Amino acid sequence: MRPSDAVDIALLAGLIYGLLIWLSQMQKRFLAVMLVVAVLYLSSRMFHMLMVAALLENGLPLILVSIVIIFQEDLRRVVARFIRSRRHGEFDRGSSACDVIADVCESLTRARQGALMVLVRDDELAPHLEGGTDINAPVDASLLLSIFDTHSPGHDGAALIDRNKLIRFGAHLPLFSGPLESGHWGTRHRAALGLSAATDAIVVLVSEETGQIRVAEHGQFTKALKKQELIDFLETPVAPQKEPRGPLQWIYEIRWGELALACCISLGAWHSLSSQLETVQRSFVIPVEYRNVGKELALEPLTSNTVRLTLSGTEHAFGYLSSNQLNLSIDATGLATGTHIIPVGPQHLRLPTTLAIYRMEPRTLQIRLDKRKSAP
Repeated sequence: MRPSDAVDIALLAGLIYGLLIWLSQMQKRFLAVMLVVAVLYLSSRMFHMLMVAALLENGLPLILVSIVIIFQEDLRRVVARFIRSRRHGEFDRGSSACDVIADVCESLTRARQGALMVLVRDDELAPHLEGGTDINAPVDASLLLSIFDTHSPGHDGAALIDRNKLIRFGAHLPLFSGPLESGHWGTRHRAALGLSAATDAIVVLVSEETGQIRVAEHGQFTKALKKQELIDFLETPVAPQKEPRGPLQWIYEIRWGELALACCISLGAWHSLSSQLETVQRSFVIPVEYRNVGKELALEPLTSNTVRLTLSGTEHAFGYLSSNQLNLSIDATGLATGTHIIPVGPQHLRLPTTLAIYRMEPRTLQIRLDKRKSAP
């Protein structure tokens, strides 16, 4: 490996690492599809799987369009997160919204009444919600307590809070389909996990069964929180300032799993491409055929009826060389009786343009044409 190859691998690994970090908030199923396509393509190039390579190379535009259509919501969400700042941590910036939410949760805990409160961030939630009643009111403790009162028709649904406004109540959230960590968790827990896994929303949950307060974010629950812990959580910015660790602080921020994956992909791509681009020679013994010989003439080869052909090209080019291209065809149109010396060259072969003739032996063929004897 040359030093330039090492630099090439490192640069590509850095680009892939950055892409993985950027896509880290995307749904896992989208990343799985992209990784499967990438692994299939690299494997097909590395192990000369011609049909898979041809399918991926020729159908790549269709595959990419299909992926974009299927995962358009995931892509839209990632782009939105990239170009817009998150609003987490703004609920208590100049207002008492966080305190109100914490007070309501504490009251509901004492009364053993359940509740779901969704704190809206950047993602569009409408595609994930069913039912509910729109409202535009300040975040008020009495209003929230009346909504989650067991006699209220919307108490089983979720209340949506956008900054300091209550914008909807009685909404039903998508249910999480995976296994739950605790047997005491029920439908509200599945709903909180379901929406937080599908979007960037924060879901505050009060359990009717246990009286515990938890927060769901990115498809995971926090531990059970007390009132002040809930306030502290809601007031914490998305990216809190980390304590300095000295000049090597960046080492602690590296995501080693993504870095290892990026290095493996980069190394695999380099190995595949370098082996494909390296020029090699391969030799073949190919038959000679004569076409358009007059019906009244009989052809007799005076030299070997085969030619040893050595071709030069990349492994990838040889992978697309078919057996019907490995024959030398000579047009005998216009040849009269007698002995003929015929020079052979590229004009007698049908080779891909990506392959070149390195050597051909012999370079001339000798034949004799005689008139056919008439049958007695």
